[in-house]
Amino acid sequence: MLLTQLPRATFYDRLQRKNKPDKYAALKAFIKKTFRDSYETYGYRRIHIMARKAGFKCSPNTVLRLMGQLGLSVTLYSRHTSSYHSYKGKVGTVNDNCCTNDSMLRNHSRCCILM
Repeated sequence: MLLTQLPRATFYDRLQRKNKPDKYAALKAFIKKTFRDSYETYGYRRIHIMARKAGFKCSPNTVLRLMGQLGLSVTLYSRHTSSYHSYKGKVGTVNDNCCTNDSMLRNHSRCCILM
């Protein structure tokens, strides 16, 4: 306890929590298996429906939280990546810059007109 600098109650609480079995172990295994079997295309809503059919009693938020802990997310589809982009690259011709420092000294009248 002296090494960790924790209060006594916190130390023993954490020690007791660490020794408890994971109550979502079976559900986590089911989520992993279902996600892999779907070729990583099922999100938490579909997996929640499959878990309910398989007999697990859990909420969609529990499935979402566990998928986040397991690092499972659908990367194939994304609603936010297919937005409109109008940029088409370099289109047309670009004229030379006639108002550089060297040319301003030589062609002062021409550069002043362009500005």
